[in-house]
Amino acid sequence: MRKFILTIIFIFLIIKIEGQAITSQNQIAQEYFSTSPNAASLGTYGLIPINLSTGSPNIDINLLRFLTKRKENVISLTYNLNSVKPEIPVQWTGLGWNLNVGGAVTREVNGNIDEAKGPVPNNGFNKNNYDYYSTYDNDNWHQLIDNNNDAPDTFLFQVNGISGKFYKNHKGKWIVSANEDVSLSITDEIKNNYFTYVYNGYTYPDKDRCIYGFEIKDKYGNVYIFGKNENALEVFDSSLNDSNSFSELDPKLITSKFVKSWYLTKIKYADGATINYEYEPDSNTTLIQHFNVNYGFSRCEGISPNCKPNTSYERVKLTYLKRITFDEGSIEFNRSLANTLKYVMSNSYGNYLNNYNNTLHWFKLNSIVMLDKSNTIVDKVEFAYIENNNERLKLNSIKIGKDPLAQKKYTFTYNPLTIPALVFNKTNVDHWGFFNNKNADILSIYSGSSSMNNYYNQREPDSIAVRAETLERIDYPTGGHSLMEYESNLYSKYVKSENNQQSIVDNNIDKLAGGLRVRRIKTYDSNNSSPTIKRYYYVRDYFNNQNISSGVLSGIPNYIQNDNFDLIAGYTITNLTSSAYIPLSETKGYHIGYSKVFEKNENGSITEYSYSNYDNGYNDLTPNYPSKKYNSTTNYSHNGSYMSSNWFSTNINTMRNSLSSERGLLLSKINYDNNHNLLSETSIQYNQNPNRLTEGIRNFKLDYLYAMVGPPPVMNAGSVALVYKKFTPYVIYSNAVQKIGEKTTDYQNGAPVLSQIEYYYNNSTNYQLSKQKTTSPDGITNEINYSYAHEKGNQLMVDRNMIGIPLESILVQTNNGITKTLSKTQTIYPTVLPTSQTGNLVLPLSIKSYDLQNIALPSTDVTYDKYDYNGNLQQYTTKEGIPVAIIWGYNYTQPIAKVQGATYDQISSLVSTIVTASENDASNSANEPDLITALSNFRNNSTLSNYQVTTYTYDPLIGVTSITPPSGIREIYIYDTANRLKEIREDNKNGKILKEYKYNYKN
Repeated sequence: MRKFILTIIFIFLIIKIEGQAITSQNQIAQEYFSTSPNAASLGTYGLIPINLSTGSPNIDINLLRFLTKRKENVISLTYNLNSVKPEIPVQWTGLGWNLNVGGAVTREVNGNIDEAKGPVPNNGFNKNNYDYYSTYDNDNWHQLIDNNNDAPDTFLFQVNGISGKFYKNHKGKWIVSANEDVSLSITDEIKNNYFTYVYNGYTYPDKDRCIYGFEIKDKYGNVYIFGKNENALEVFDSSLNDSNSFSELDPKLITSKFVKSWYLTKIKYADGATINYEYEPDSNTTLIQHFNVNYGFSRCEGISPNCKPNTSYERVKLTYLKRITFDEGSIEFNRSLANTLKYVMSNSYGNYLNNYNNTLHWFKLNSIVMLDKSNTIVDKVEFAYIENNNERLKLNSIKIGKDPLAQKKYTFTYNPLTIPALVFNKTNVDHWGFFNNKNADILSIYSGSSSMNNYYNQREPDSIAVRAETLERIDYPTGGHSLMEYESNLYSKYVKSENNQQSIVDNNIDKLAGGLRVRRIKTYDSNNSSPTIKRYYYVRDYFNNQNISSGVLSGIPNYIQNDNFDLIAGYTITNLTSSAYIPLSETKGYHIGYSKVFEKNENGSITEYSYSNYDNGYNDLTPNYPSKKYNSTTNYSHNGSYMSSNWFSTNINTMRNSLSSERGLLLSKINYDNNHNLLSETSIQYNQNPNRLTEGIRNFKLDYLYAMVGPPPVMNAGSVALVYKKFTPYVIYSNAVQKIGEKTTDYQNGAPVLSQIEYYYNNSTNYQLSKQKTTSPDGITNEINYSYAHEKGNQLMVDRNMIGIPLESILVQTNNGITKTLSKTQTIYPTVLPTSQTGNLVLPLSIKSYDLQNIALPSTDVTYDKYDYNGNLQQYTTKEGIPVAIIWGYNYTQPIAKVQGATYDQISSLVSTIVTASENDASNSANEPDLITALSNFRNNSTLSNYQVTTYTYDPLIGVTSITPPSGIREIYIYDTANRLKEIREDNKNGKILKEYKYNYKN
């Protein structure tokens, strides 16, 4: 019996998957036409998911949901435990919280700015990556890197649920590096004469250009536009060379203006729908200070340390999202100045900066308001904060809903310890930037070995201080609440990088690392009854008492580099820095990952999770290219003889070809009952073929070593300034993670029952899923084969990057050695534009299926005969040859009538009255009775007497308000002030109640 049940489940799975690629007449109805709405869900509260590979909670609260042309868009708020750090500016939603709306591209500068052109006087760094990328387009590219090259900048993006990084590669093409297949097409727009570049009081017009914006196309042909509007850019202006002024008369000043962030300004969906995002820059300038100390000195007689403290400032007008507009309405974002703890600057701003008012101000988001086309409030979110000038801004509560009596309220409680103001010449953070309350003084970093050790100890993590101001409790609208208990990250293994090699060192004991992980979550319902408890153990083997941490640290922090001279034994150049040399976040932004985690429920049942990590086959790879060294001097002619031939050979600061995207993946999940009996286990396999590691981006790391030395035989202090540089070539892989298999074994009824799913990616051009093969416990296999634009030769879709849409799917089943085709379907798209059906849009023309008795003969299930210029389907014809006309109203966003049996041309002369009435209803809901009257007249028109007519009315941002089927028995849908379905009545708002719904939230 169990095998039979599982077989049914797998057949259902195949049908479900097949249905995703096939559009039928029923699916047309589901996509375009409203059915009776359901009662609003009270929501599921308290089930907080955990990213167990890092121990971080995934707290995500949906705030608003809006539809544009049937596409759902959600604005949500997420909490990031790892962003509670002294040096990270508080967001406008409070410490640790991020508003998920729109999107952005953000730059990380690597060396010079990619698109900056022209030489800096007396400086050889004049080959920007934007123009001189071809330097890398050579098999010996690693040997051609010199002092005149720049590494490509990193551009991070996030939009519509997809995220990753992109770079300009050695072919001049933007290449994406992401954790999953996103198959993006990226183009940029350069704008000249945008900046004024100043060096030592002189203006250089050839440094004035910038990347003004990006267009990113996803694999479905949707286009996301970033920037291309001054208000959607965040331009940073850096003050370098220890200047604390931005005055262009300051001889110390080198301003370096560049665009750091491009915000999403428009989404253009492939079917014609659009969403626009508007921004408002801050009227005042915000000043951000960075402080770092570097020491370079030679340990020999007569030489004292050469201290180089570096203070730099960034001037920026931060920009904020102001409004979202779409066909159905708009969303407004309202902000004001926040009363919050200020940063403490290490010195004055200079006379020029004193002219700025309130340079250290920050904003808070007060509310989000959704409006319909008549500017009537449809929904609202209100934010309240804990704010005073003694602590950082923190979110206190959220109220969702326009009606104060029906709002859903969330309340948040934080650890009472507070993080003091950040003083930039001191640091109260650990190696990873988390608060440790130890106030290390980076200006006295060197006075002997004891001082070095003392500085390191002052940067060690503190298990109490790190909890300061972290979120500990959430109270839900239903009256329940969750309590989060944290503990410090622990590791027993770490990654050691030396001699350009990487190894895993096993301490076999637990050591403290920065940051927190979730220890336990308790969730109570509204009655405060026994809580639901989940407890997490980040250990190697819970069952056999191997309680040593399974955590692997990405590297041990180090602030010192040493190198020996060949000339005189014992001469050592030492470089110290207040910023650690080791990259401390090597797995998707985290410095520690856990290979195994055990989750225990309150009933005693346990789930064991295993994750990919450095210590189980996912270590970074050694670059295939040797490092290259370079040196220069000041005030002394030096031929390089002082430099050791093996300089940097033991340097800890080495680069690797990172496999970061492949770490933190779930490898297995094993379920046990409360007696530790095995119930089921699932293992997941990923593509490990070496060919997967495509060489996406050629890059290099530039390292400096400074020292003051003198000529032999006596080295006099201050004689020569040496600058040693090392170029380490490496590559950034652009492959996406591909799951290739999943095996599940069920043990609940004694004998193990095995099922399996395999995934195949046979086309290296598009990396889409080519085949999915499912094997059920009784040995029956079902295969679905997919073909896309590349395989079907549709170059138009390839050019539009619509390469992720299945155009053909074939379902094949094998049972007892006999293979047969169960179904074959094709979706036909245009191959040239324009067409009479779709105009200039790439939309489906028809769907074909094949007779299983004669697979060579296709039949047409549905044809899409006519679309309007907005991409709305106006007519389709069924398999039986019956035409169906659709009339669109409410600014072409909603179908207001469906006429079965008529073509659109046959009824087009009758539609203007009801379309106009729907526009009036959209601008003022009081006009809905007029629309219903117009629709009734339309239905009763003698021209339509032989056709089946269904009509609809809406509150476009809430839902359907009436449906009148061909029978003429109208249902009216009434919503409460919280936009939840309240009643269903017959014929009109005062008619007989057919259904009634009640909701109970605790306020």
